[in-house]
Amino acid sequence: MDLSVIVPYHNEGVNVSLLYLKIINVFERIQKEIGFKNFEILFIDDGSTDNGTELLIETIENNNVNSVNVNVEVYRFVENQGQSAALSLGFSKFSGRYVSTIDADLQNDPEDLLPMLKLMLEKNCEVVSGYRNNRDEGLRVSVSNIGNLLIRIVSGYSVRDVGCSLKLYKNYVIKDLKLAYGYHRFLPIISRASKELTLNYPVKHFRRIYGKSHYNYSRIWWLLKNIFVLPFLKKFDIDRVRTSLKILNIITILSFLPLLFAVFEPKLLTFLFFSLSLSVVYINLNNFWVFQTSFEYIKYEKIYQKKINLVYV
Repeated sequence: MDLSVIVPYHNEGVNVSLLYLKIINVFERIQKEIGFKNFEILFIDDGSTDNGTELLIETIENNNVNSVNVNVEVYRFVENQGQSAALSLGFSKFSGRYVSTIDADLQNDPEDLLPMLKLMLEKNCEVVSGYRNNRDEGLRVSVSNIGNLLIRIVSGYSVRDVGCSLKLYKNYVIKDLKLAYGYHRFLPIISRASKELTLNYPVKHFRRIYGKSHYNYSRIWWLLKNIFVLPFLKKFDIDRVRTSLKILNIITILSFLPLLFAVFEPKLLTFLFFSLSLSVVYINLNNFWVFQTSFEYIKYEKIYQKKINLVYV
């Protein structure tokens, strides 16, 4: 495949079907202007309870595609697992040389994929990370800007908007990457991409028309609790994570030793905050590590596949 698009979704109703049609139109433009011939869309239903997936399959069946070669696959989690798990499943299934992620809520415009691809091919970079330009969402924008600033400071990466799902990768930087709950918010920093080969691109952002937003401010607490795990995960290397866990475990235990003497010297209680902070980082990093093996036990099924004029060239 030349290009794969991964679409995670949960209770998005008609949005997924509309997005499918938009993506097909974009594939046609990419074929004409760049010359890509074979495309793939992976839809990951994250345990939806509405009829969105049925509407999607009906749309695929009822709309003939005669201009591009497309393989469409639909997977469904038995239970809701979160966007990180849905993306992880997509990362294990795609087969394109280039791969994009996009939300199904129609707030991103798949038309931006064409200039993002052109930029990647021109600059030979590993990631093109979309950032939402001219957002009009009040307080949410301010909170998002602060969160992105913190992430840039801690990680050293200049990713402008980790919350924007529209991103483009070379296949090897995310293939088989497994993201524990919430860690999609740290993409592409914890991909295998180099920060020097990670570029930003301004993308369109629309207000939601159909369905209900999944956004809530609990994400702020999640970010504050997990952000200091980033130095151990950026440019993801599983061997480095394993080594970091062992070292961090020893340092965390040693950090509590001065507290044994706090009865004689109360000033040593100042170590308590440091020790507890290290403990939180260790626990979160360990949870990420455990997810690497527990992911295979998440139940899902492949419920649909259609190859449309699929001719490999």
